[in-house]
Amino acid sequence: DILPPVISPFTWKITEINQEVTISGFAPTPDIAADLAAAASSQLRATVTNDQRIAGGEPDGFGRTARILIDALDRAQDATASLTTGRIVMQGKANS
Repeated sequence: DILPPVISPFTWKITEINQEVTISGFAPTPDIAADLAAAASSQLRATVTNDQRIAGGEPDGFGRTARILIDALDRAQDATASLTTGRIVMQGKANS
């Protein structure tokens, strides 16, 4: 099997501005990348630009954490959330 390169730090980012969502950084498999893009499109009711690339080195619980960040963006406006090997950062305006 050919494995994707291991990236360190492993980063993933989702940004929502005016109901346009961009997902960038890395996902461990094409299926997980597609699943996260579909979840973001459905949950955030937005057009998604999927700029994720495939790489190894993801932190434990990556998929679950990314889904939590998508859920958090649903509660914010003009927001960005990122995951970088064990560190989560979120910025934006809370929904009123």
